[in-house]
Amino acid sequence: FSSPPDGSMAMLGQIYGESGISGVIEHFYQHCLHVQQAGSRKCTLLITSSHLILEYEEDGMFEEEAGHLRESRKRNEEDDAQGAPTNFTPTNQASDSVDNEHEAHHTTKSNPLFHQVDKSGSDPDGKQAAFEKILRHSNSSAQMRPKTMRWNISELSHIYLRRYRLRDSALEMFLIPTAGELYGSVGLYSSLTSIFVDFGPGYEGNLKRDDAANAIMRRAPQQTIKQWPERSGQFLHEQLRSCTRSWITRRMSNFEYVMSLNILAGRSFNDISQYPVFPWVLGGTSYSQDEVPSLEDPESFRDLSKPMGALNPQRLSEFKERFESFQEAGIDSMPPFMYGSHYSTAAGVVCYFLLRLHPFSQLHRQLQSGHFDVADRLFASIPRTWEMNTGPSAAEVKELTPEFYCNPAFLRNTNNYKLGVTQDGERVDDVILPPWANGSPEKFVEVMRLALESDICSDMLPDWIDLVFGRKQQGPEAIAADNVFFYLTYYGSVDFSSIEDETVRQSLEDQVLHFGSCPMQLFWRPHVKKLPLSNIRIRSFDVYRMSESELPETAVTDTLEVRPRSTNLKPFRDAPISHSCHIASPPPGPHAPLIAVRLAQDRVLAIDSQGVYHSFRWQWRPVEEAPASKRAADEEKDNKEGDENKGGQEKDPTEDLFHDKGNFIAQRDLPPFKAVPRLAYAPPGSTNAKAIKKGITLDQCAVVAISKTMFASRTLMLVASDGDGRGGLCLQLVTGTGSIKTETIIPAVHGARISAIAMDPIGNAAGQGGVGGEVTMIGSCDGSATLWRFIS
Repeated sequence: FSSPPDGSMAMLGQIYGESGISGVIEHFYQHCLHVQQAGSRKCTLLITSSHLILEYEEDGMFEEEAGHLRESRKRNEEDDAQGAPTNFTPTNQASDSVDNEHEAHHTTKSNPLFHQVDKSGSDPDGKQAAFEKILRHSNSSAQMRPKTMRWNISELSHIYLRRYRLRDSALEMFLIPTAGELYGSVGLYSSLTSIFVDFGPGYEGNLKRDDAANAIMRRAPQQTIKQWPERSGQFLHEQLRSCTRSWITRRMSNFEYVMSLNILAGRSFNDISQYPVFPWVLGGTSYSQDEVPSLEDPESFRDLSKPMGALNPQRLSEFKERFESFQEAGIDSMPPFMYGSHYSTAAGVVCYFLLRLHPFSQLHRQLQSGHFDVADRLFASIPRTWEMNTGPSAAEVKELTPEFYCNPAFLRNTNNYKLGVTQDGERVDDVILPPWANGSPEKFVEVMRLALESDICSDMLPDWIDLVFGRKQQGPEAIAADNVFFYLTYYGSVDFSSIEDETVRQSLEDQVLHFGSCPMQLFWRPHVKKLPLSNIRIRSFDVYRMSESELPETAVTDTLEVRPRSTNLKPFRDAPISHSCHIASPPPGPHAPLIAVRLAQDRVLAIDSQGVYHSFRWQWRPVEEAPASKRAADEEKDNKEGDENKGGQEKDPTEDLFHDKGNFIAQRDLPPFKAVPRLAYAPPGSTNAKAIKKGITLDQCAVVAISKTMFASRTLMLVASDGDGRGGLCLQLVTGTGSIKTETIIPAVHGARISAIAMDPIGNAAGQGGVGGEVTMIGSCDGSATLWRFIS
């Protein structure tokens, strides 16, 4: 390294020491930016043979947060110097009575995130006190953020090249979710499922990004989906072809397809200036009528062949006049455009719609000097927002976010934020829904999703894809489709790497960051339509039902069973009886029913309803064949006999259908245990002999699951069971013979008895990459569930 990392780095210095740190780090990249929804932090990216590590700056402040604090301080100083009062009150004074009632309901006691707006706007001391309060809160939050984060490279599932502020300098990585691990409260083994890192402006940033991408991809598992820098175009072409084929053959839903296009076009949930974009599907009067819109009536849908700004002819004529005036002016530095706003922006769309969710509420307050915007400008009503985006005078052209089709939580003010009162005296709280939703966000999202997946929407969706991701995004096709936005929203409109003036470059990047950007163009030809159901060939199989067929007639002798010669042998039904084996339960009875079984090589581990372990041994014993020389002689003899008896019965061509000759042998293991191996807990009724005779109910059975993954060098199985009947969890490592090697009980995992457990391998154990392990879902009688991951 030209400037190798030293031992002052917080986490690595503690783990490896100052002398060993240089040997651990294989690549490192300084002056990077970790981009998240809540904000961006300057960092250094470190790459070892097995981990990605981000070392942050000491203050822990987000870039956007620090910038807004500087602007607020500067604005306060200017106001103090001019003696001009600043009104911090976002509500109208005429509605104070309603506002006070709302304030009494939403207090800091009910919600620690509640922020009460200072109404002494003309008081300089009160204004300064409000700023100091915001500053203290920001510093406190920054101190609690981790100084170091690391991720396991073996858990990477997808690696994509990304744009940040319209420059090719970023990288986004997706991971298999994992658990957290702390290192002295300064390092965090992150449970985030994606990482978005920008490597800086200019040509140098692009080179750093490509170098880091190659280094990470070489260390990632083979199963990881990788967009190699030198094969980026080919990768996108293959991924698009696969997704489009799946969609047109109806193997992928409309929601999944639009989301896939967003991801391939560089849209990211981490960067809210490039948030995934979805269309308004319903239109017309669908948001104001009392009955649920008919999804078989085209009048219920918006015309997806037109952008939002072109839905109203009167407003479109004004946009066209603006475009023509710019054309006549002939300003070289500013190409003509129709729409001054964009359909997807950080503040105007993402923070606007998701105002009631964290961290978007905090981001919104940062833009408004620590408080919410005026109530009349907040997202408060679905019908009103639709009218605002399609009315004759408004300039808004907003599209939607994915949450409109999958997450009703953004429509409720669950955090009890004090959003103010409108000039009409209406208190802003939960979002007002269309009348047909009956006040239920779940019903609204369900109908929106059904509309998105409807046949009418499927027919129109390619037209919308052409506008946002395809041939009508830019150029003459965009002009003809009335789909021209401000020039800084398009990739390639400005060469940021050639701008030497840092102030000018930063100003242009800030405009891109706040005013939106168009996705990467993916298609240059008209998008194909989805195939109708009548044209899709569905593969069918003949299902053989044993219950609907008669068993073949057999001739029984004193010594063996003779099967008739049949040219139509059926699987399962005509298989030799030696292909199955029955293991009787040992006397005396009654016996508890077996409730869990697990094959482990040549053994079977079983657990009965009383929690007692049982072990079985099995083996397939094939029929020994004669030596090759003897088989050849017998075959020659049979051929001669066949020639002499041509008139005899011919050999059945299906005689060797079950060519694997042999039989199962199995037995129950009865080893001499000092104590009967069993689970830590079983319901009292399961040990009652009378109850066993009558039949044990599910409530009387032990609750247990056996792992499919082998632990401890593939020698032990993990058994998870109800620990104490009161919500505790018992974990045991057991051999194939039923011997318990170790046991632990975790109390109070749930508030009531565990009722169900399911286990399944993930990662390498499931052939999907990653460090592997066993994922476990545990359900409780109180309706709650917990998700666990166990790694050997």
